Amino acid sequence: MKTVLFVAYGGGHVNTLLPVYKSLSQNENVRCVFLALTTAGLVLERENIPYIGFRDLLQDSDSEALEKGRELAGDPAQHTVVPYEESVAYMGLSYMDLVAEKGSEDAARLYQQGGRQYFYPLKTMQRLLSDLGPDLIVATNSPRAEKAAMDAASGLGIPALCVIDLFAMKEVEWLGKPGYASRLCVLSEFVKQRLVEHGRAPDDIVVTGNPAFDQLYTEEKCSDAFRERKGWPSDHTVVLWASNVEPEYHPYSSRKGDVKLPEKIEYELIKWVEAQPDRRAVFRPHPNDIRRPDISHPRVELSTQDDDLSTLLNAVDCVVVTVSTVGLQAALVNKPLVNVKLSIFSENAPYDVMELSEPVYDLEQFGQALDCAIENGQPGIGLPVAGCATGNVVREIERLLR
Repeated sequence: MKTVLFVAYGGGHVNTLLPVYKSLSQNENVRCVFLALTTAGLVLERENIPYIGFRDLLQDSDSEALEKGRELAGDPAQHTVVPYEESVAYMGLSYMDLVAEKGSEDAARLYQQGGRQYFYPLKTMQRLLSDLGPDLIVATNSPRAEKAAMDAASGLGIPALCVIDLFAMKEVEWLGKPGYASRLCVLSEFVKQRLVEHGRAPDDIVVTGNPAFDQLYTEEKCSDAFRERKGWPSDHTVVLWASNVEPEYHPYSSRKGDVKLPEKIEYELIKWVEAQPDRRAVFRPHPNDIRRPDISHPRVELSTQDDDLSTLLNAVDCVVVTVSTVGLQAALVNKPLVNVKLSIFSENAPYDVMELSEPVYDLEQFGQALDCAIENGQPGIGLPVAGCATGNVVREIERLLR
């Protein structure tokens, strides 16, 4: 029996690997083990999937790591999402690995400067791989522990597969280096070519799609019922605006943002709706956005997190974003996409470069761009066959196991 170790943080990372884990677990010749990092454990618990965490990696010799972990983790009462014991183990083991790599003084300075962004628990991952003896490592393109697991696998001669969830805009610095993972599974031809340009051999990279998005295609049949429930006439054009919070300053540079940008886009969209009686708009704020948009117009409404996003995307006729990954999901279900390129994060969402969107560089041209996108549609250039990403990734895993 072959053993495959999955390693993932929470959010989009665990959701990318979850369908692959479920599918591969059906193979009676493969034993799957999931190392869930931070909030990933909550996702796996909801799915009744067994997993291990950093607290399961502790050994008798880790008393100093535990002491440091308690110091860094702080008040146990504050740990309502990630269990306190897991935070202590994660922080302590990661910090002691930073000390082993940089020395005590530099480790203290780096942690004070940037916190856990400097964590790289290579020794912990090497110890895990030596104890577990997996035949293959599967992770995403997240830094810190996921990257450390990949590098540990390389050092121990264990094959590794990396599923790149989005565009690899920043991660290309290490993903592009030959030898990082045995195989890279990517979203599209655009991402593959970007990695090749940064040094990866084309044969290392397979366009598979992102398994997290396969569910989009199961909701298409629900779209008519959704529209009927919302009271949207079949001959009305419905545009979804999926917003992001725009900060005053870029978190990693001195670039100044326009905090009013979401409101300005909403104003332009309301003007577009008002111009024709068969137009509607749906505002879906980002989960982190505490601002309440103006929905006073009778053909403008609010979509909350209670609305299933996959069904909503299949039900609307066009999507507007600045940098939201909802834009990618829209392209995957062949919805026309308008990409407002006025965010300080616009470079992280290259939808226009991928030829998936109608870009807007001046809000005075917003309505024209929206009309153009709706009229012409947007081809999914370089995107894999819809809904097949999980099977594509599993096939690459099986090839590496063979």
